[in-house]
This record gives sequence, structure tokens and C-alpha cells, in this order.
Amino acid sequence: MASKDFFALRTPLPRTTAAALGFVMPALVLGAWCVITYGGFAPPDFLPSPTEVVKGTLQLFIQYDLWDAILTSTWRIVQAFLLASALALPLGILMGAKLKIAEYVVRNRPHAATRLAQDCASESGGEALQLLGRTRCWEAYSQDVAVSCVHSASMRSQTARRAGPVQQI
Repeated sequence: MASKDFFALRTPLPRTTAAALGFVMPALVLGAWCVITYGGFAPPDFLPSPTEVVKGTLQLFIQYDLWDAILTSTWRIVQAFLLASALALPLGILMGAKLKIAEYVVRNRPHAATRLAQDCASESGGEALQLLGRTRCWEAYSQDVAVSCVHSASMRSQTARRAGPVQQI
């Protein structure tokens, strides 16, 4: 392999090179860490040695019950996810089914309204993006645009439902 190809941007590495780097680089980092710490080039309170790190990790698991803390934190994260899902799923279904709920959420969540207005403005030719520099104007405008986008999307879907299947000519 030519060195020019090796340093080319956005070209995949050959599998053998990637595998070799996958094994060699961690070994080089560990070796440099050992040389720096065991060689006395860095004070132990700044960079502890690998053996001190392993001893400290084992001490946390054995003496201070780190495993119990990990399980407790994981359980709290799972509970928070389930609670957020239990609230967000019905709200999303209601927003899709009822236009008034979607309008209420969009009007009371400026960042969501801004994102929706940007999407609608980019679809409509970009006139709304001219106000992006003036934040207060943009927030007020984006809420109106977002509500009108929600309304027009709702009207399009209702019209499509009434029209029935599309016939190709």
C-alpha cells in the first residue's frame, strides 16, 4: 500500500491495517502510561500507575460495594425512562389525533415551535428564515407558523382521507 493511500481522507483502511491498529494502539497507550508512571516522570497524585488503578477499582467493588451503586443507578435510569415513555406515548398519540392538543403543545413549547416553523419555512421557500436573527420576533412568528403548519398538515391528511385512494393515470 502506498503511503499516499494510507493518509487519504475518508477512505476506509484495509481490514488487516484496522485490526493491527486495534491491537497495537491500546498496547501503545498502556505502555506509555507504564513508562510515565513507573519511570517517575509524573507524580502519583497526578497520574496513578496501572496497578494502583486496578487496586482502587477492586477496592471499590469489594470494600465499598460499587456493584450495588451501579445497580441502583441503573434501576433509577430504567424507572425514569419508563415514566417518560408512559407520559410521552399517550401525549404523542393525542397530538396526532387531536389538532387542539397539538396547537396547545406547540404554542407552549417555543423550541418545538421554532423547529417546526423552520421545517415549514424551508418547505415554503424560506421566507420565514429571514426573521431568524431577531429572536423575539422569530419565536412569536415561529409559533404562529408552527400552528398553521400543524393545522395545514391536519387539513391535508383529512382531505387525503376523504379523497380516498389515489388513482394513477
